[in-house]
Amino acid sequence: MPAGRLHRRRCGALDRPGPATADPQAPPGAGTAPAPHERTGAQARALHAGLPARRLAPPGFYFRPHELTVWTGAYGQGKSTFLNFVALNLLSQLSHTGVFMASMEMRAESTLRRLTTTYFQEPATPSNAMTFLEKFGTRLVFADVVGYISQDLLLEMMMFSFQRHGVQHFIVDSLMRVDGLEEEFAEQGRFMNRLQEFAKETGAHIHLVAHPRKSPSGQRQDRLEIKGSSLIANNADNIVAISRNPEKDALRRDNKLTPLQDASLHDTEIRVEKQRENGWLGMVPLKFFPRSSWYEKVG
Repeated sequence: MPAGRLHRRRCGALDRPGPATADPQAPPGAGTAPAPHERTGAQARALHAGLPARRLAPPGFYFRPHELTVWTGAYGQGKSTFLNFVALNLLSQLSHTGVFMASMEMRAESTLRRLTTTYFQEPATPSNAMTFLEKFGTRLVFADVVGYISQDLLLEMMMFSFQRHGVQHFIVDSLMRVDGLEEEFAEQGRFMNRLQEFAKETGAHIHLVAHPRKSPSGQRQDRLEIKGSSLIANNADNIVAISRNPEKDALRRDNKLTPLQDASLHDTEIRVEKQRENGWLGMVPLKFFPRSSWYEKVG
């Protein structure tokens, strides 16, 4: 199970150095750009789903401090892509907020390349990558781990990122990439408790991807379909399901999608299945632009 630091090295097709190695006292695998960011504690403001935060919050879904959000959705429905978009929004709109990204299914260089593409809304270039790092590098921390990671190492990296770099949003993709949890329901519950303790202690917001059980193709997932222990859903403050628009997908699959339908129908659905704080539940329809992995709210 590799857990090396994110050293300064070439970023694949970007052909440019990535974020520099973290502090020498950092746990293995924690990497960030060299300049430290002051600790922010619980100062991160709530963020409307995909939209700028507002002083007087209208009904909707918000990322509040001290909370844990579980993101679910079937394979290929865009969970990781949308969370990259969320991370980019957090970095862009909250100037004092850092983001920690632990995606054990993708190398940090690949995630960086995707973030750069989305930010500039064009294929990543070496120049764009360097501009992106200059703007956000001090507030973006990657867990340079591909495969599986232990609970202790993950939480150690998270605490270091919070204390040293002021990180307030932690993205863990996914639950089943945390070693020893896949078939251990009781251990899944204990891990959820540890994440909740971390969120409550630090004032951070944790985003955890949890895959659903297998279901018939085209069926929308909900919070009852999360694979594993019921404690995952019970211990989450919020549950958000991501899916493609099954009706539009069916039309496209049957070669019946007209240009007018393609332009008018949404591509992605963000459905809030649980929100403990204010109880608002609902669906946000989004258009998706695959070339840049950009989303826009319909209407």
